[in-house]
Amino acid sequence: AMAQTYLEQYCTDTTLAIDKRTEILCHAKKSSFQVHIVSTEMHLTQAQLFYFNGDKQQAYHHLELYLDARLAECKLTCYTCKQRVRHGSVPFSCASCRVASYCGRKHQKL
Repeated sequence: AMAQTYLEQYCTDTTLAIDKRTEILCHAKKSSFQVHIVSTEMHLTQAQLFYFNGDKQQAYHHLELYLDARLAECKLTCYTCKQRVRHGSVPFSCASCRVASYCGRKHQKL
């Protein structure tokens, strides 16, 4: 959470001097390594940090991990009611995008 807060300040506060912006980026990087739980959102934060520090290869890697996790969530969660699809049942998929899943025809039509 702190790393994301630092990143938001880094991206939005255009009045900061370059030294202060560099310091904020360092704080964001240190804060991101204090979190030991790997989460989907952490991959997005890591992607931003690596990108702003000039390491595009690592940034793309974490962005790919983030997008893969989000895509998996879309396939396991009803897009309408946000409930997880029951184990063993086959979710209804959107005919257009083939990404969004629904727990039933009723929610697919909403």
